[in-house]
Amino acid sequence: MRMSQLLLFLCFIFAANAFAQNTMPWKKRVKLAQDYEKSGDYYQAAIFYEGVYAEKPDKEEFAYKAGNCFYKLRDYVNTIKSLEVIKDKNDSYDKPGFKYAQALKQNGQPDAAKKAFESFLKSYPANKKDFEDIKRICENEIKGCDFALKINDLTNPAITVALLDAKINTNKTEFAPFMSASNDFYFSSTIDGNSRVFTSKKSGENWLRPKLPTFLEGVAEMPHIGNLVISESGDRLYFTQCMLEDGAPFCSIYCMTKGNDDVWSVPVKLPDYINQEGSNTTHPHIVHTDDKEILYFVSNREGGKGGLDIWFTTRSLISQSNNYTLPKNLGRNINTKGNEVTPFFNKEENVLYFSSNGWITAGGYDVFKSAGQKLEWEIAQNLGFPVNSFADDLYFSKDEQEGSGFFVSNRLLAPKRVATTDDDIFSFGVNNTIITVSGIISDPDMSSGALRDVDIKLYSEGELLEEQMLASAEYRFKLLSPKVYSIEIAKPGYESESFDINTGSFDQSEDIIKNIDLKRPAVAVEEDPVVEEDPVVEEDPVVEEDPVVEEEPVVEEEPVVEEITENTNMVGTVFKIQVAAVRNYKSYKYTSLKDYGAMQFEDIDAGIRRVMLVPNALSQDGLQGFDSKEDALNTLNQIIFNTRFETAFVIQITNGERVGDGFRSLEEFESSDAEGDTDDYEGF
Repeated sequence: MRMSQLLLFLCFIFAANAFAQNTMPWKKRVKLAQDYEKSGDYYQAAIFYEGVYAEKPDKEEFAYKAGNCFYKLRDYVNTIKSLEVIKDKNDSYDKPGFKYAQALKQNGQPDAAKKAFESFLKSYPANKKDFEDIKRICENEIKGCDFALKINDLTNPAITVALLDAKINTNKTEFAPFMSASNDFYFSSTIDGNSRVFTSKKSGENWLRPKLPTFLEGVAEMPHIGNLVISESGDRLYFTQCMLEDGAPFCSIYCMTKGNDDVWSVPVKLPDYINQEGSNTTHPHIVHTDDKEILYFVSNREGGKGGLDIWFTTRSLISQSNNYTLPKNLGRNINTKGNEVTPFFNKEENVLYFSSNGWITAGGYDVFKSAGQKLEWEIAQNLGFPVNSFADDLYFSKDEQEGSGFFVSNRLLAPKRVATTDDDIFSFGVNNTIITVSGIISDPDMSSGALRDVDIKLYSEGELLEEQMLASAEYRFKLLSPKVYSIEIAKPGYESESFDINTGSFDQSEDIIKNIDLKRPAVAVEEDPVVEEDPVVEEDPVVEEDPVVEEEPVVEEEPVVEEITENTNMVGTVFKIQVAAVRNYKSYKYTSLKDYGAMQFEDIDAGIRRVMLVPNALSQDGLQGFDSKEDALNTLNQIIFNTRFETAFVIQITNGERVGDGFRSLEEFESSDAEGDTDDYEGF
């Protein structure tokens, strides 16, 4: 359909609706709205409900119905407008206050959303069965608002985001981007009403017109096909087929294999223990490691943490059969009581990327990452901005070599995207300017020159990032841009040396060679002191004056976190959070931690100070630290999300001594030599 014809068609629809609103009795319009809503056409239903309420402002139920339809459409602006009048009537309608607050949050108004969530929680009856769940969700959303308010601090300037062109993105929903090893680009789209898989290729800076893959022609058993991925070897592909029941998708994962004749087999549904009956199974992602193929997928099957969870199963790469191991849940460092979806594992980084609305998010779904594999994962970390936004962000994928990739979002991006009701595919790029600095450390007065056993430290903003004890004389650091780094070199018997590098001054990647000469301190030769006679000075008469009293200047105190002294006579076990190791401790840098506890310090070699956080109150045994690793991990989780200390970790202290190297998850702790039962670790 040509654009002029499309515009004419849309104008006809709107004109017909306007005519119906003006001429049809309101009760008939309500019936029409109900029919639209039942069929899943929430937009038409919302328009008619909205029109009825405008005519009958005493019938607030239609304001709620309109707002509820707009909410399902993710039309945040109209949701706010419709629910404004009944947001406090949570005893009469199904949580309009929560939906109103959520729409504010996803419309980029975190401050107003925070107040709305607090107001909703105060008004929600405590005697309702779901009160505790509602309280947990609201408290999480409020933390998400606090997180969103830090957008300026949490935006990575090295990442650029762009909307793919109109050959790929339409006014419908596009999702599940996948770039194969042969550089074929696959994605899913609802342009034809049902979800279909399309393929395209990059031609210079532009995309070729998408087409339907021939190997999927005539294979569909269900109306909707999507989420296609192909193995690294190129001989297996997975996708989902879905049915819609009452507007909700029910999906199963299928597999196709390529024979020696390069012909794809017919799709085979994966075994029932993967596509469990009565559950939704979708979002396949495959990784080859050693002799195994790992299939990550998403399901709301029994045994999960709540909602949609990420699971995995494996099969032997030697076998051509679909004999998989029984699926296992990725655990509480990934999955929450909310939804975790669209997994992508980057082998180069050994990191899983996924989206969630159960962790602390700036919008609805945010993209998270976690290092590990199979059942051993670190606590998930929010990727921050600009990958995440106030809207929904999903399907993150990343090229293992280039660092660029794709994701899906319904965010606004003027002037190309002015609505949040459909998803589009975005690309992102990373400033790959990498500065390496290396060199030889030597003694110019020695015949051999090169020195061994040299201590070299790398700092940024006063924090110790890396320390090397060089067995040989050569050092090497990889530096990111834009940052200012300091490098210090020390060896007993020599004077220390240091230098700074500002990587923001480089326009492209460079290898910097900086050799360092360490010098022995000069030996001072003592000479007999020369005794000089004091000159005779005639004294002037002393005139006594009133003493001048100088006022002490008023010094404004910096806000600091409470600092406590460590109790060295500890008997028992506690847990602490190490947030940094610094050369120069500056209290104002740690004010963001004041809500989580008090600062404690441990001075170690070479003037380095470990900065740790402990609860304000003593433990049950009267010690300074968290009683349990679960309490410490829950606090660590909040610190990672809400402060700049993303590399913090938990340490165990037994009888005043450190045990192990620290940990960031229960799995990591339980795989160490530490002992102890596990209590309730929230994981969100």
